[in-house]
Amino acid sequence: VVYLGRETADYSDSVLDDWAIWAEEVSAVERQELCSGSSSLSTSTLQWISIDAAREYSSSVLGELGRGHILCIVVVTVWCAICTNLLRDLGDLMVALVRHTDWSATESLCITREIRNFRIHCISRGRLAGMSLVIVLQFVVLIILLVWGSSWLIDTSDVSDLLLNAVALGFITDTDEILFKLCVPTRIQIVTSRTEPLRVCSLKRNTPLRS
Repeated sequence: VVYLGRETADYSDSVLDDWAIWAEEVSAVERQELCSGSSSLSTSTLQWISIDAAREYSSSVLGELGRGHILCIVVVTVWCAICTNLLRDLGDLMVALVRHTDWSATESLCITREIRNFRIHCISRGRLAGMSLVIVLQFVVLIILLVWGSSWLIDTSDVSDLLLNAVALGFITDTDEILFKLCVPTRIQIVTSRTEPLRVCSLKRNTPLRS
């Protein structure tokens, strides 16, 4: 009844009959508050909605752990694992770039073309500096997303909103891939996809790294 005039324009006979039934059951004070536009009724309604959401979030599933608590633990754990994996990839990329840097040159970039692929043998110090700046920026952004995203998920008090927020954070981590496919010419994308992964120096073997 409180949101009847805001959320719907359906004033059919059934709706008006429901309105008449409500008007007969409530007191004259409540009818006056509704007609005068008092916010007390809507505030009370929002409070009940919040209480229902909290009850659904805390509904017991495993002992004292509620449905929302278990889902929150799972979602935050997965989000932390995703960010940790991305941070590790940045570290491996930095190690691979340093390993392929030709410290005696300033503008060299050695790339050979094989049958179907390309291979990067060495890069210059300038390119290493540029890539290092990009990696540092990505590292800072990931740390901010890790802390802020985890806090955002923990503060979410609705089960459905928790899932939607988790999907939104996952979409943010894919933004760079979307921008790459949108802004980079197709020819460059093909060359990049055919470039062999850089190799990270290891004690036992060289592990390929796709950057």
